Amino acid sequence: MKLDRSLIVLFLLGIALTQYGCAQQCAVIQTDYKAALAAEQSLVDTTELATGMPTHIGVALRTDVVGDVARQLIQKALQDKLGMTTNLPVGAGKNIKVKLDGDALNLKFEPTDACDTCFKLAGDLGGNANITAGLLGNFTVPLNGTLNLVAPINFATQDNGEVKVLLDLQKAGDYANSFVTMDLKGLPEAVKRLIKQPLTQEFMKQLTGKLEPLNLLTFKLPELGIKGLKLFPSEIGYRPEQRALFVGFTSNLPGIASGQGLDATKALAFGADENLAVAIQPGIIANAVSVLIQNGTIPRRYSLQGAAQSDGPAHVTMQSVQFGQAAEATNDPVDIGFRSWVMNNGLCFWFDALVTGAFSLEEKRLKVDLQQIKLVNASIAPELMQGIEQWKSAEFLGQTKNLIETSLNEPSIELPNGTSFTLAPSSFASDDRTITLRSIIKVKLATN
Repeated sequence: MKLDRSLIVLFLLGIALTQYGCAQQCAVIQTDYKAALAAEQSLVDTTELATGMPTHIGVALRTDVVGDVARQLIQKALQDKLGMTTNLPVGAGKNIKVKLDGDALNLKFEPTDACDTCFKLAGDLGGNANITAGLLGNFTVPLNGTLNLVAPINFATQDNGEVKVLLDLQKAGDYANSFVTMDLKGLPEAVKRLIKQPLTQEFMKQLTGKLEPLNLLTFKLPELGIKGLKLFPSEIGYRPEQRALFVGFTSNLPGIASGQGLDATKALAFGADENLAVAIQPGIIANAVSVLIQNGTIPRRYSLQGAAQSDGPAHVTMQSVQFGQAAEATNDPVDIGFRSWVMNNGLCFWFDALVTGAFSLEEKRLKVDLQQIKLVNASIAPELMQGIEQWKSAEFLGQTKNLIETSLNEPSIELPNGTSFTLAPSSFASDDRTITLRSIIKVKLATN
């Protein structure tokens, strides 16, 4: 009669553990297991999130992408902002009435050194000016000039976890290099001298008073199944050497120490024609899996063969998820470490295992392939451990694989008016602090 392999293993374990005292061994294992559970970190209180915390997730955009979006949006936003009717006092109780119907032409959007995240909107001012000047006459003349607005880019975090990236046009009036010029050709010099300076000042005052923060894009975290997961801005900046804007987010996932956030430089190392990148700090993966185990989304308990089982004798805790060192290649390594605590009717022990695999790009998506598993350590004689290879298909490992793929493949950028896109990566890079997928996208705003 052929005995089941796992029964032989249990029999040997029974002999081994009996020799050292089952009760004492189980008491130690149970105490250590409770300590391991207590050491698991849960979601951080969202009130602790703040700018300057380690960056967990980052998005890098070439400024030509930001500029394409901004130009189209600003052109539309200015349509009803460049009109103005005002009475300009010219002394002796007299006023000159001016009505402007302005247009913004040839807009350009580019970085400026007015602040770390400032951009300049520059263009030509066109349209018409109607002047009612009493005894001096009534005139309709072309409105010619220039428009130069400087405004910072900042964040707005939403209750649903989305983060909007905004051009804060309301602050345009705070910068000395925001200005307009006017050349009212065809207007008599006497009238022009009276109104040009006060008209320019009033126009700028009214224009900046009408402008509102402009939503350039919304970053949407992929659905990771973690209830209560939140993002908060951690850093934003323009990198002139890469001609790119980097927007970083921290999250309320635990476990990334100060100074160990992802490296934005890795995300910004664009290849030819690449203009969008999404990066994550890989350390958040193991912590995310632990949180999902804590809330029951991923099973914690398994059979001795690694099959999910609600009353199984094996309990798992995550140890690490590590990625290959700074390699740009077809396949990069990934290692997943875990501990299984077995407490089964007086048979108690633990073992540490490491699953090794690789990730690669296939059909414009990141794919993770878990390839082999090996025993790293155990509280019993290693030769008593049999069938460890069956654990490679354990559900929590499959979920870890899916989490890695989802976190990088499924973040999305949504533009105003409903246009959105997700990554179709053309390259990737990884090391122990940063995994990055880079893409080539073409931006075209949806029309109503």
